[in-house]
Amino acid sequence: MKRLHYVRLVVMTTSLFISAASSAQSSADIARVNSPATATYSASADAMVLAGLKSSNAKMYNHFTKHFKNATDLNVRSNDEGSRINFKLNGISTSSQYDSKGKFQFSISHYDESLLSDKIREDVEAAYPGFLVFGTVIDVKVLDKSAKLVMIENKKEWKRIRITNEGMSIYEEFKKQ
Repeated sequence: MKRLHYVRLVVMTTSLFISAASSAQSSADIARVNSPATATYSASADAMVLAGLKSSNAKMYNHFTKHFKNATDLNVRSNDEGSRINFKLNGISTSSQYDSKGKFQFSISHYDESLLSDKIREDVEAAYPGFLVFGTVIDVKVLDKSAKLVMIENKKEWKRIRITNEGMSIYEEFKKQ
């Protein structure tokens, strides 16, 4: 008789665990949908990702939460060099790389040229007369240094301009056909 109760208890516990796990999986899947109706799911999915990050690597968690406070749509992936966290920061797609010990290595942001500051746009277009800024801006940060890569074009060519604290220079040039 005791054995029958024990078997029932094990079966009920296992089925409860499986149904809870599948329910959690469904919530996580729903959280990946970017719509206003699932905003609360997305926030809880981000909280779950941060909790997992905190338990796996406190150094990475501390740096990330300090420097990217408003990050949303978090996705953590391990790679050969450590871990990469992909996220949106104020609507801008950003990726941050950490080594296997949790030390910050770099971050890269991609955004439309319409989000580039007017001052930078004016400086670039003044430095390269006849060219206009267009396309995607790439913002790279490594430790305490940063660079923006800005595309410009005219009728004959494209150029990618590198902007750092030291100044502005041509990073790449392409002739149009």
